[in-house]
Amino acid sequence: MSKKRVMVDMSATIIHHGHIRLLKRASQYGSVVVGLTSDEEILSKKGYVPELEFEHRKEVLDAIVYVDEVVKTPWLLTDEILEKYSIDLLIHGEDNANYIQKEKLLIFPRTKGVASSEIRRRACEIYKQKEDNKFDIWNEVKKETDNTKMKFWFKQREIFWVRVGQNIGSEEFGKGDQFQRPVLIVRVLNQNLFLGVPLTSKLKENNDYFQTISFNTKKGISKNSAMILQVKTFDKKRLMGKIGMLNKNDFNLLLEKIRNLFIPS
Repeated sequence: MSKKRVMVDMSATIIHHGHIRLLKRASQYGSVVVGLTSDEEILSKKGYVPELEFEHRKEVLDAIVYVDEVVKTPWLLTDEILEKYSIDLLIHGEDNANYIQKEKLLIFPRTKGVASSEIRRRACEIYKQKEDNKFDIWNEVKKETDNTKMKFWFKQREIFWVRVGQNIGSEEFGKGDQFQRPVLIVRVLNQNLFLGVPLTSKLKENNDYFQTISFNTKKGISKNSAMILQVKTFDKKRLMGKIGMLNKNDFNLLLEKIRNLFIPS
């Protein structure tokens, strides 16, 4: 007698022990086929893009010992879908909303105290706490920076490591224990202040707000995107060390974009 084929449908955006218990229990009734919701259906029905795209969620489920097969299914299942995959029984939690004949449906109670939405909420809280803690750490680094006795001479076109800091919202922030980032000096304002453009190693498409630049360093040529939108005034106390210098032609192109930012042509 052939083994029954049972389906467990899920989104599996965040796999947790409730999913594993459901799949383990389902395996006692036959070969488990997971009906995995597509990325498009999750976005349409839940209102967000899943943390892992379909192929990666499928890869995780395929690796679970209780799962024999994973197929793509819509948000709600019908008898026609069960027929398509030769499914004898659909196993679902008590929140079932699928249009399935009662004789082909088996409902299990949900695992108490766990849900993907709750894990997602807690993860967001942990991330927020971590980001908030960075402000406290940056405040200590900022105090040390303000008391620094190191002196750097700087001039136009030079690129330095700069303690940019932990900033607000969409403002660019620094990385590492010193909250540093490469910054191009676009204008020396006085012996203590300069106007600078932060750089990022994540290359952006050239437009009015980003310009790809290359410059020589001790380790070779470095390619970065200058974040023109983030141009701001820095104090020399933030300087950590010189990285390199931008050539005049690329610098003049960047200056023109900065001018256009304030006085559009």
